[in-house]
Amino acid sequence: MILGDARKLLRERRRLSLFDMALILDVAPSAVDGMMAVLIQTGQVRELSFGSCGGCKGCGAAPRVFEWADGTTPDTSGETPPACPGPVYNSL
Repeated sequence: MILGDARKLLRERRRLSLFDMALILDVAPSAVDGMMAVLIQTGQVRELSFGSCGGCKGCGAAPRVFEWADGTTPDTSGETPPACPGPVYNSL
C-alpha cells in the first residue's frame, strides 16, 4: 500500500521534500503530491513553506517540504531552506 508507505516514511524521517519522497518511494512527484493532499486533509501531515530554496539550480521554484504533524507547531525560523533539487528531478 503506497499511501501507507508514504505515511510510515514521513513519520520515521519527520520531514522530507516532495522530490525526496518520490525518489525513495520510486513514484512520480505527482503521485506523492496526491498522497500528501490526503494526509494533509486528515491532519497527519503539514506542508512547510520556505520563501526560497537553499541554492538555485535553475528549476525556478522553492522545494515543497512535508512534515509529520505530531501536534506541535513547526519552527522553521533559523533553518536554511532545503536546496533546490535542480532540473534533473523536474523530468520525473
